[in-house]
Amino acid sequence: MADTASTTDTAALELALKLMAPIISHEIRNPLAVIGNSAYFVKSKLDILKVSDPKVTKHLSHIETELRHANDVLEDMLLYARMKDPALSATPLMSIAADALGELPVPANVKLDNRLDTKAPKVMVDPELATRSLRHVVRNALEAAGMGASGLVKVEAAAGKANTVTVTVTDTGTGFPREMEGRLFIPFQTTKPRGIGLGLAYVKKTADRMGGKVESSAPGTPKAWVRLTWKSA
Repeated sequence: MADTASTTDTAALELALKLMAPIISHEIRNPLAVIGNSAYFVKSKLDILKVSDPKVTKHLSHIETELRHANDVLEDMLLYARMKDPALSATPLMSIAADALGELPVPANVKLDNRLDTKAPKVMVDPELATRSLRHVVRNALEAAGMGASGLVKVEAAAGKANTVTVTVTDTGTGFPREMEGRLFIPFQTTKPRGIGLGLAYVKKTADRMGGKVESSAPGTPKAWVRLTWKSA
């Protein structure tokens, strides 16, 4: 009964987000672009005039940081609402991992242990969707592991059942909050102070559309893990 309710909730949220996408894109993204251009103009003008004011520089930096965050949120919403139809192809798992992990900043107190090597198999996925999904999972793991004095994130692959391959990401953080029980993969569900709770919802949606699945450790238990299952090529 709970699964049916969560599926219904997800479908309703997806429909609402899809209807809102054009408004989000036009009415919010355009003003953000104007703010970004204005900040760049002020910064350039100060450089030309050789004016150095630490307070102005600090506030311009804050504007740029918050703009990046706002644009990241918008991108997540639009990518989720307008997800393309998957174009499946036999893709080396190693290349997916390289693209996904290569762009991620790793906290100084966290070790990222990527155990995927050239012997990793090929999987039948849409490379773009699979890469973005794995990036979401590893980014979450890095954030969780980085909250302690030191942390570890492991990425490893294994042969799954029925001609599938699993990719498991494990971190040494405190685990998913207990209050996220049954809500991890529902859009807009989060306990984080920043973010809108679309990362794991995106991961589940892409997995479903590519004929795979996603699983996780139980909320309330330490050392969280997320496992992606994709079809073997």
